[in-house]
Amino acid sequence: MCPSFCSYSPCFGQIHKNFAFTPRTSFKGIGLFGDTTDSSISNIAVTGTISQGTQKEGTDVGGVVGRASTTSLSNCSFKGSVVGNQYVGGLVGTAEGTSAAKCTFSKCSVLDDSTVTSTKYAAGGLIGYAAKYVYIVNSFNRSSVKVDAGSEQGDAVAAAGIVGSTGDGYRFARNMS
Repeated sequence: MCPSFCSYSPCFGQIHKNFAFTPRTSFKGIGLFGDTTDSSISNIAVTGTISQGTQKEGTDVGGVVGRASTTSLSNCSFKGSVVGNQYVGGLVGTAEGTSAAKCTFSKCSVLDDSTVTSTKYAAGGLIGYAAKYVYIVNSFNRSSVKVDAGSEQGDAVAAAGIVGSTGDGYRFARNMS
C-alpha cells in the first residue's frame, strides 16, 4: 500500500477502499496524497470520504490529491464524497504546472454516486481550481458538484462538472464528458 504521505514516488496499481480522512488541524492539501510535486500517480482507485472536517480552513481538497504541482495522473478514479472550504475537486483540489512541466490528467474519472461540495468557493467534478498549465485528456466526471456558500459569500462562487475555477494556461483536450 502506498502511504498517504508518499508525495514524491510513483504509486502503481493500488486500490484504496473505504478511505476516510479528516484532518485535526487546518492546512492546505487534503486527500489521499496531500501535496505532490514532480510526481506521477497511475492506476489507482480510491473510494471513501475526504473532508476538511470542522476546521475553518480547508483549501485544496481532492479525492486523490489535495494540491498537485507538476504532477501527472493517469488511469485514476475516485468514488465517494469530497467536502472542503475552497478549491475542492473529485480528483484534485488545486492543479498547477509550469511552462516546462505541465500538470496532466489522462483517463481519469469521478464515478457515479459521488459528491463534491465546497462550503465557500470553487468546486469541480475533476479539479476544484486549475491554476495554469493544466491538461485534461480522455477524462470524465459523473459526480454531483455544488458550492454551498451561504449568503455571506454573495455571488463569489464557482461550480462546474469538470473544473470549478481556472487560471491562466488551462486547456481541455479530447473526449471530455
